[in-house]
Amino acid sequence: MLTEYVAGFMFRRSNSEVALVRKNKPDWQRGKLNGIGGKVEESDCGPHEAMAREFLEETGVATSPAAWSKVAVLDTPGARIHFFRHETRPSFDRPRRSLLIGIKSASAWADSQRFCRTFVG
Repeated sequence: MLTEYVAGFMFRRSNSEVALVRKNKPDWQRGKLNGIGGKVEESDCGPHEAMAREFLEETGVATSPAAWSKVAVLDTPGARIHFFRHETRPSFDRPRRSLLIGIKSASAWADSQRFCRTFVG
């Protein structure tokens, strides 16, 4: 059976910063930075809705499913991962730090240029 996941990257300030989570689990990902996301649940009406739900759960910030743009899909044996991007509106340019503290993981804004050089190559 194929399990579906979502991973999203919310950018702000003209794509100079990106919201990421520092993973606590699974163990092999502990301490690593990652996009915000998780498993697509049966109750979700597709990956876009799952992305908005996961972002709310992990950051406390509500977003519209339609605001997430799918940029890639990665198929692996047993899993499909949908990758999304979201550009913030100007009023979200300087959110309160408390909005970036996740329920399960600590979230943070990271410099997207450094992220790309470090994790993308």
